[in-house]
Amino acid sequence: MSQIPPEVLSILRASTITDCRLVLPVGDLSRDLYTAVNKVIAAAGGKWDRKAKAHVFPRDPRPQLGLALATGKVVSTKKDTQAFYTPAAVVAKTLGYLPALKGMVVLEPSAGEGAFADAIRAEGADVVCCEIDPESASVLIRKGHTVITGDFLGCKVSPAGYDAIVMNPPFAKDQDMQHVLHAFRFLKPGGVLLAITGTGWENASSKRRQDFQAFVAEHGAVVERFPAGSFKESGTQVSTLLIRLTA
Repeated sequence: MSQIPPEVLSILRASTITDCRLVLPVGDLSRDLYTAVNKVIAAAGGKWDRKAKAHVFPRDPRPQLGLALATGKVVSTKKDTQAFYTPAAVVAKTLGYLPALKGMVVLEPSAGEGAFADAIRAEGADVVCCEIDPESASVLIRKGHTVITGDFLGCKVSPAGYDAIVMNPPFAKDQDMQHVLHAFRFLKPGGVLLAITGTGWENASSKRRQDFQAFVAEHGAVVERFPAGSFKESGTQVSTLLIRLTA
């Protein structure tokens, strides 16, 4: 975590912070100071809303910002939870690899706040979401999605299975491989799994990665390599690709 400059801490401590927004103190900030303040706000999930005249958050920012103010260090909710949500352009590209969604029953593990689930439901499919973060799960529930709150890796396989699975799992420490292998067990025969993953598994530096390469080759293939910066708006520059697997 990077250290917050004293002048930035002073601005944040003088701000008005509620359960969904932050209003900076009255007065003009220099461009450099505003940029530094905005970095801390963005790490906690806030975005400037011109209509609200405030930085608006999808969840209560006070725990994260309070910790930042107490420790003097930037706190990133996204990095702590690996919650780098899927940009709209990536969602559209990914869903293009599925047949018509209408009438399908689709699972979205690690659903975040519904980037995929919203788009899938709009196409006429039924969606079941799994989300480990209770606040993100609450957002999904408010949107009307069916939600399993908890760690997806702890979920038991549904006897009925799913027609399709669409997922953007956490990548750190090869978690993407673990999540994909677990998710594949939830597919109906002939079902399709689309997963955004990191590129680390393509480096066969361990038996686990070699086994995953063989699994992908047996059941499908890499179908898309996303351009550099595809997840920039979500707060990460990580390299990503899309695999399509069939049960």
